[in-house]
Amino acid sequence: MVPARIRNVFYLFIQDFGLLGGIMALAEPSGLMHPYWTMTVHGFLWHFNLIFMGLICAFYNLKTETPKSYLHTIPLFLFCTAIATAVNVLSHPYGNADMFYISPYYPNGQIVFHQISLVIGTFAGNCLYLVSVLLGGFIIHISCLEIGQHYFTKISKS
Repeated sequence: MVPARIRNVFYLFIQDFGLLGGIMALAEPSGLMHPYWTMTVHGFLWHFNLIFMGLICAFYNLKTETPKSYLHTIPLFLFCTAIATAVNVLSHPYGNADMFYISPYYPNGQIVFHQISLVIGTFAGNCLYLVSVLLGGFIIHISCLEIGQHYFTKISKS
């Protein structure tokens, strides 16, 4: 059995970064459009699933979440980023993997960050993108916390 403290880090990670990734991918879905309809359907279903899992985790975390608890998700985010980078680098001779949109071989695929990478370089653009993802995850975290506090305040008054 996984200790509750570790389990909660994973729940918060899915809440913060799953919601962020799912919402942002559907808000700008050009990266989900593929020449094969099966890949397109898979991309949309996966990102809807990320939103669903994020909402489930947000509901589960309503009583245990604090602003500081976000800090515990950062090492997991960096670990996942390191794995994505390794996959991008190791698979390069066989194709153009672009996990997390942080390929070191070409500019970021996200609409705004692509332009930024063209100006400041791929590495710096990827670093700025990852910092922006961390900031976005924090905004999601605080939003879920505020919604949860409002929800429980409303229930306790009824």
